[in-house]
Amino acid sequence: MSTSAKAFIISEILSPDLALRESAARLFVQFEDSKDSAIIVDFKGVKSITRSFAHEYCRRKREYAKRISEMHVPINVRKMMTAASQTSSPRSKSLELDSVPVVVL
Repeated sequence: MSTSAKAFIISEILSPDLALRESAARLFVQFEDSKDSAIIVDFKGVKSITRSFAHEYCRRKREYAKRISEMHVPINVRKMMTAASQTSSPRSKSLELDSVPVVVL
């Protein structure tokens, strides 16, 4: 069984400067329209990326059913994706109040 992959050149689809969470979300909508079993995101021509875009991209990639791989990722984009992926894992939002000391004023 062969797997097919489709390449998406992100700078042509969105912009050379990746800034908004909504842009990352739009990108994944385009992935959904693909009938291919794997996605290749080509970062050729990308100049900059914000933490917001990188965070949303990493979060959606983690939850996505198809296999996604990247190519031609500039070093500044790679560094931001690494930083964002370290903070994109689900965290508990609850606070353990029993462990917080109470000070009487």
